[in-house]
Amino acid sequence: VVDRSELKAPFIPKGMWMCGATVNYREWENENQNLLVLKNLNMEGHTFSVSPYVGYFVAKNLAVGLRYNYGRNYFYLGDLDVNLGDDLNINLEDLYYLEHRHEGSVFLRNYMPLFGSKIFGAFAEVRATYSRANGKNSTGRRDLDNNINTLDGTYETVHKLQLGISPGLCVFVTDFMAVETTIGVLGVDYKWSNFKNIHPNSTEYEYGKSHSGGANFRFNIFSIHIGLTFYL
Repeated sequence: VVDRSELKAPFIPKGMWMCGATVNYREWENENQNLLVLKNLNMEGHTFSVSPYVGYFVAKNLAVGLRYNYGRNYFYLGDLDVNLGDDLNINLEDLYYLEHRHEGSVFLRNYMPLFGSKIFGAFAEVRATYSRANGKNSTGRRDLDNNINTLDGTYETVHKLQLGISPGLCVFVTDFMAVETTIGVLGVDYKWSNFKNIHPNSTEYEYGKSHSGGANFRFNIFSIHIGLTFYL
């Protein structure tokens, strides 16, 4: 444990360990809501992610470590009427989406005290990440007891490689514990996926694959993560 009030040189000295986790959770639910041209809106969903990590300070203010992330995204649209006029009305129902995602990262994190403080600091974390996600999306429903099969959807497995940077802020609330926030990951990525489609009144799958890559350097306020880090 380091007495931060007596720490004169580095914000965090060489030879220390860090461990912690960040968590992000959002949920929403709408029941029979009308909004402009949207009528009878019934939907629900949530996003959840947890990311434990551990690191070691190989130099003052500089740590290397490993991170694991699990994420789950769920969305269900039970009913929605889109009223665009007397001759154009659209009805959507039984739209479903679910994804589970696992990620593993190697990171390099560099700290910088703010205004010479030993309590408040900023950091930048460079990550190399591999992730695998399994998801499914569908419309309609399958009820074999009543001989109903309008199910139309896709099962997909997505692999992703990413090199990026995640900026953040930390506040030491004790000599060995800090609260921190991070804002997503900015960088470049490449992903490839394999999927299979199922169509109504069919028991055969249609297989396919896709590839994509790109760069993202925009801040997203909805990707803010809050967590605790311990320094030992």
